[in-house]
Amino acid sequence: MLKPSFLGLIFFSVLGSGRDGCAFTLSSSNDPSLQGWANHTVTFALNPTGCPAGIVRSLTDAMAVWNGVANSDLSVSLGGVSSAGYAQFSAGLSPDAALIFCDSNFAADAGPAGRGRLAMGHVTPPPPGGHVAAAYVMINVDPGSTENAFNADPTKLEIALARELGRALGLGPSADVNALMYGSIAAKTQLRLGQDDLDGIAYLYPRNDARQAGCGRVAGPGSAWGLGLLVMMIPIVVVGGLRRTRFHGLVIGRR
Repeated sequence: MLKPSFLGLIFFSVLGSGRDGCAFTLSSSNDPSLQGWANHTVTFALNPTGCPAGIVRSLTDAMAVWNGVANSDLSVSLGGVSSAGYAQFSAGLSPDAALIFCDSNFAADAGPAGRGRLAMGHVTPPPPGGHVAAAYVMINVDPGSTENAFNADPTKLEIALARELGRALGLGPSADVNALMYGSIAAKTQLRLGQDDLDGIAYLYPRNDARQAGCGRVAGPGSAWGLGLLVMMIPIVVVGGLRRTRFHGLVIGRR
């Protein structure tokens, strides 16, 4: 019989080694059959009213990270100019299904979920198994907010915009700390996707319509030392077990 100490070492070795799998979720839904936009070429209209002067450049850079995924055929871009904003979209009156706008009333419109955020992405939930058909990215230009696009570090703004574009494309929060879609961007200093982001976007927008079958390495508690410790413990565990193994009524090994 394996002793509790051996079992504990095995448990913590596996825990420390990280894990293979998917950490991404889908936007506004736990439905694994949720589809991305039906057209994998997604064009967002922009209402530039009240936006910072460099917002087009910031959005273009933020979109670029989603356009370079090798096993996805997603293409995201800015299109025409819109006059719609939060009120029109919420009332179903926006002529643009994919919309980006700056909101000077961000704190009230975003609610508690928007506290401390530079932007917020939102998908109108489709029916089960349906495609994303309407989404917006709302940029914080609320003068009463400290997290305001006018006051933000340019790189931080691009990171925030890229993350919220991910939401508007159909992704939810990721449990992988290395992912752009992780629950917080506070520690992020570079605009780049993690492996889990790549897996998530390839799941929603697969090249040749073949959904992603597997996922990459997901960061978990601990580090790679855990797997090495597990390998080293195998002989010890086996020997310890053999010392008490019975075979045809005989005890093998020392008592």
